[in-house]
Amino acid sequence: TNERVTVLKAQSIASAYRAKNIISDDVAKMPMQQMRRLGRAVEQVEPDPVTRNMAYLLQVSPNIWGWTPFQFKKSVIEWLLFYGNGYIWNPTKGPRQLLVLPADRTAPVFDLEGNLWYRHTFSNNQTAYIPAVEMLHLLINPDSTGFIGRGVITFARETFGRQIGAYKAESKLYAQGMLPA
Repeated sequence: TNERVTVLKAQSIASAYRAKNIISDDVAKMPMQQMRRLGRAVEQVEPDPVTRNMAYLLQVSPNIWGWTPFQFKKSVIEWLLFYGNGYIWNPTKGPRQLLVLPADRTAPVFDLEGNLWYRHTFSNNQTAYIPAVEMLHLLINPDSTGFIGRGVITFARETFGRQIGAYKAESKLYAQGMLPA
């Protein structure tokens, strides 16, 4: 079809929206725990609110905005599904926290020496380059470079386009009093 399918348009299709919610809710319900190995034994690291260790960020609150672990995981999975990339930033300055960066404003880039960075444009239109050691980049359906993921919409674009086209035709028919043009 000639329908331009964007992430926002795809989310207007009930089945795509519902699928996104089912998958992201199911993943967000799963516990994330930090484990450590001591010799041959493996034990769970206890959350520490004073140091805001990784166990605390994963199990209690990932950031200073009071997000729950459920909100955090759901957000990352939604970006991953629709854009193919999920970016989690663990800044080294300020209080220890995990921030989900929008995948439509973040991208991996290399400097002239071959070091990996992540270019992110913040909501105030300021662009920053974040070192790779501060970023966890999750991706699905990698492109030929292996550094950029492709979301489900990339592969379902034609199907979504047909559905959006059908909705428009249906709306036009109803607007004409159910009479064909």
